[in-house]
Amino acid sequence: YKVPIYEASASILIKDQKKGADESKIVEQMNLFGANKLVENEMEMIHSRGILKNVVKNLRLYAPVYEEGQVNVVPAFVKSPVEMEVMNMDSLIEEKKIYFSYDRNKKVVNVEGKDYPVNEWRSSRWGTIRFIPNAYFEPNHVQKPLFFTLVEPKKVIDYLDKQLTITPSSKQSTVINIKVKDPVPQRGKLILN
Repeated sequence: YKVPIYEASASILIKDQKKGADESKIVEQMNLFGANKLVENEMEMIHSRGILKNVVKNLRLYAPVYEEGQVNVVPAFVKSPVEMEVMNMDSLIEEKKIYFSYDRNKKVVNVEGKDYPVNEWRSSRWGTIRFIPNAYFEPNHVQKPLFFTLVEPKKVIDYLDKQLTITPSSKQSTVINIKVKDPVPQRGKLILN
């Protein structure tokens, strides 16, 4: 019954813009320390809280959608027709379960008896929010009850930081390998991108 965790990976080639195109191999070998420093700097940049905050904001990772089954709760990244977006994610109010339903014909999301038109900002007890169509929705799934969880962005950034592994491919290489673990393979790829 455990939700599986998937690992997505990518590689990045770090180029030094200061190096000339015709630099000899001897000079490159003498400059090994400089190349290692460049790779270390890029690794730190990728792991920076600013970059991770942008990932959390752009993918709306602070408002994950889940599907409630009889035995367990699973991420509904591709099963939900809509996503929730908060205008100011730094001031969002955390909440464990916000059940919702979606009327495809009216393009309206119903939460706690209140209708929220899709693509329109509205005030709510969680801040100013809107529901947007989920670009990754796969409509062939059996609909089970869906709910949102609102999580403080700092907690999501900390969690993402723990799931992210960044390593150089070798001591002498300027290639960085990045891996992320996530229960949703598609979301893992988006995080890396």
